[in-house]
Amino acid sequence: MVRISDFTILNIIVLLCFSLMSCNTTSTKKMEFNSELWKHSGGESLLADTRKRMVDDLLGKELLLNKSESAIEDMLGFSSGLNKIDTINIKYYQVQEVYKLDIDPEKLIFLEVIFNENGVSKKVTIIETK
Repeated sequence: MVRISDFTILNIIVLLCFSLMSCNTTSTKKMEFNSELWKHSGGESLLADTRKRMVDDLLGKELLLNKSESAIEDMLGFSSGLNKIDTINIKYYQVQEVYKLDIDPEKLIFLEVIFNENGVSKKVTIIETK
């Protein structure tokens, strides 16, 4: 009969705790907004959550409010092609594409920026499509 000592059980518990803590990825941590990092997180990098981790900082600090479209483009890059003629005062900036088991995205996440009649941003919200 194999007997496990208290010391061995303690080691197993400690290893298990370290393993569980290492599973906590940085993807759940929020990040301070960084314009260059945001711009370089486009394209195929939209699968990662780099931009999503910056959204709270963008919205919380109201970094996109009271800005012209060109000033926002300097910060975020160009808006997505979602805009229609009848929504000329609204621009969408892609945050993240979320996939599961299909080749089609489960959801798309955007920043919706609404501009006033003078072309100045007055409202910014995060929206998700399914």
